[in-house]
Amino acid sequence: MRILNKLKNLVISSRARSILLVYLLLPLSIVFYIVRISNDNYTIYQSNSSYLISRECKLLNQEIVNTLNHEIDAWSVSVLDSERTLIAALNSEKLFIPASNVKLFTTAFALDKLGSNFRLTTKLISRRDGILELWGEGDPDLSDVDIEAITKQASLLLKDRLAKNKQPIIILYEEPKTNWWSTSWHQSDRLYSYGSPITRLALVSNSTSTSINAPFEKLLNVLDSKIKLFDIEPILQKEDFTKIKLFQSLSDFFLGRKVIFEILSAPMVSLLSLANSESHNFTAEVLLRNAAGSWNPDLATNELSNWLLLKGIPASEFIFVDGSGLSRLNKVTTAGISSLLWHMDHHKYSAMFKSSMAILGVRGTLIDFDAQSSIKGNFFGKTGTLTGVRAVSGILNTKNNVRYISIISNNASDPNKTIGELLNIIYRYDQC
Repeated sequence: MRILNKLKNLVISSRARSILLVYLLLPLSIVFYIVRISNDNYTIYQSNSSYLISRECKLLNQEIVNTLNHEIDAWSVSVLDSERTLIAALNSEKLFIPASNVKLFTTAFALDKLGSNFRLTTKLISRRDGILELWGEGDPDLSDVDIEAITKQASLLLKDRLAKNKQPIIILYEEPKTNWWSTSWHQSDRLYSYGSPITRLALVSNSTSTSINAPFEKLLNVLDSKIKLFDIEPILQKEDFTKIKLFQSLSDFFLGRKVIFEILSAPMVSLLSLANSESHNFTAEVLLRNAAGSWNPDLATNELSNWLLLKGIPASEFIFVDGSGLSRLNKVTTAGISSLLWHMDHHKYSAMFKSSMAILGVRGTLIDFDAQSSIKGNFFGKTGTLTGVRAVSGILNTKNNVRYISIISNNASDPNKTIGELLNIIYRYDQC
């Protein structure tokens, strides 16, 4: 019996040692597995809150390094293939100033949230008491002709009020001045058309050759002069739009109010193209604010950041302070941009999003970009330019594959030439 018990204990002890040995060797086996994968050029690449699989194309990466040479720290490059696999990465997780590449995030957000049929509206509204209201959403093409059409409709109702011995009042709803610009926009930039104030009622995007820095006064003067053509001396009043409950039900909104006349903006596809292909700051900012449901730049950009994380874009460390990229405080990674491009190319509105971008050698801000002839017409992208900043990101169709590319330089020499060389290299190594 003693011998039997000893044998039993020996078996149990052996099992215990076997289990212990498995637990001891498991971490080593994992390490071995990772090393083996790494030797095959496959690694797990963690970018903020999201995971991208990396399959390094050694020749492509080496060519990129050789091209950038001693300026490597000034550059960030990310290239994804059709499977969202990162095949080239240089400083891909490092935060860079993206300039107008921010518009890629803004327009993607707006298209996803607002839909392909969205249009910005400018409404003339009659209240139950007969007072008229003018509501806008920032139509970038609102013109004098549109104001004439609005005043023609308004004059009929105002004359009716005058016949009843009531004042011809029109209330114009507008955002407070604190919401017109991101606080980080430089004062000098606000003087130019690209830095014009972002308002709901904006004649020709509040800009001509320069910024219209008193947009409300300009609109009042135009509206007043056109209504007077109907022999009416209007009383024009400004009301703060932020006092209105934006998220009330439609029944609450129309209770006591009636839309008399409405001006529709260009369709969504045109708005996206204006923002991306032509890099129009005002349109990008307006799309951001309408998609976010807030004209406050801080609240709007916060909604953008939350949307990116929900979509699985590695953006947890991103910094957004505007929707156009004019601010130098914006910071993103090329890994995040290329991931966004992949995501939108698989979106239900992918064709519309892609068509909104400039095409190298064909249209928009890439029409005169220097790259080999085989790339012309095959690269759909977005440029970004600030002093010391140059960015080009987009979708490249090669002979055999598709590539989602983001290239940003901060304080590099001759960046345009270098970006052209990098695009040529990525196109050449399309079978990685």
